[in-house]
Amino acid sequence: MTNDVNGLPPAGRASSASSEAAEVWGYAELGEAINVKPATVRYYWSQTRHLLPKPDVMMGGKPGWFPGTVKAWKANRPGQGSRSDLQGTVRTGDRSGDPDEELSPADQARLLGMHPTVITTYRKQPPRGWPGPVRTEELPRGRVREYRTRRQLLEYLDSRARLAPDRRVEEAVRTLTARPEAAAGKLAAELAVQHGGSVDVWKRAVAKARRQLSS
Repeated sequence: MTNDVNGLPPAGRASSASSEAAEVWGYAELGEAINVKPATVRYYWSQTRHLLPKPDVMMGGKPGWFPGTVKAWKANRPGQGSRSDLQGTVRTGDRSGDPDEELSPADQARLLGMHPTVITTYRKQPPRGWPGPVRTEELPRGRVREYRTRRQLLEYLDSRARLAPDRRVEEAVRTLTARPEAAAGKLAAELAVQHGGSVDVWKRAVAKARRQLSS
């Protein structure tokens, strides 16, 4: 979404915007800036929009951001620490970095290929083998940020027992039988937390399970 916003009132901005502000980024451009897929940005916006910068404009019900807004937000994202060279560089399963590097929850999620909220959930419902933090940071309102090393997370990634596709469907069938009215997305998120794997993989398993139960 790269558009001319003439005639569209930017949220909380003066009408005499800079030339850079005349360009608006959508899901695709923001995703490219933070190294995630546009679908992930769309999911963040629909479910956990506090993870994203406040939009500068709304167009057709969709958020838009000026490039400068995104750059400033990215440079000051929580959990990035003081090392600007690490910002946005963590990739799923990346083994090239310092094994003793302490990663924030957001970077832990990137390394493991998970949604950031899953890491938060692990604090109260840790899966088998989930490593303890090497350091904790106290935040306002009694919140705590836990740091784990790349080494810990890669060892967890290697040791985690992944269910085979047919086993996922079996588990989804068992869960749906007990809770037939539960929303598929909610069930998929819970199963991902309990057994590992991505929410999208479990959504497909839940869909197959529903078809089996209805046939």
